[in-house]
Amino acid sequence: MTGKIFRSTLAASLTVLLASLLVITGCLYTYFATVREQQLQTELTLAAAAVEADGADYLARVRDTAERLTWVASDGTVLYDTRTDTQPMENHGQREEIREALTGGSGSSARYSETLTEKMLYQAVRLTDGSVLRISGSQKTVWMLVLGMLHAVIVVALLAVGLSALLASRAARRVVEPLNRLDLEHPLDNNAYEELSPLLGRVYAQQQEIRHQEAVIAKLKSFNREKSIKRAESREKMLDKLEVVDKPAEINDKVELPFTPIDLLGCT
Repeated sequence: MTGKIFRSTLAASLTVLLASLLVITGCLYTYFATVREQQLQTELTLAAAAVEADGADYLARVRDTAERLTWVASDGTVLYDTRTDTQPMENHGQREEIREALTGGSGSSARYSETLTEKMLYQAVRLTDGSVLRISGSQKTVWMLVLGMLHAVIVVALLAVGLSALLASRAARRVVEPLNRLDLEHPLDNNAYEELSPLLGRVYAQQQEIRHQEAVIAKLKSFNREKSIKRAESREKMLDKLEVVDKPAEINDKVELPFTPIDLLGCT
């Protein structure tokens, strides 16, 4: 029983742990994603104002020091990029965030890396001259977030196993102790679990039935014994009567008469 209680407690603990991990991870990931988007949006707003005033000079000053900024002309040509040279870069006119910014004034999109360990966030805004300024930043995916929490999860899982073993041992003793104290000779006198009342009632009814059957069997044995005794007595009486009937014949065979049947014939 201890093993079953341990397995049940451990399964419940791990299930709660897993569910809590999923909920917490989902909430944290959503929160951090929202904060990251707001951060990029704020930086883009400030950078757009600076590019409106200073143009490419501002982008040259913040090169390699801030989030990646890309200045794109209305036809999709890359005018400036703070992370790489513009010459080998392809036309950005078909990028989702660029299209949205050109048509609606602002746009955003997200793309995952090939290894799915990182997600790139893109925010774009249209400037007054019709060009588009885009900012991009990376965000760890939910899998990387879980991987970063792996050590803590392992520690909590080990603690859950140890706590489950301790609780299972104590629970097993508490459950088994009242069962070991059950008085099956008097089932209805036990003050145990309420759930055991139907079982104890059936045990009492079975005991009553067994006692009734034992009483019936005892009566049958007593009746058969008395009947056997009466038969034996009747048999002895019959034997005594038979012995009395056979004795006169034996006596007549042993007594010698003073005369014979021939003498009786001569006298006549």
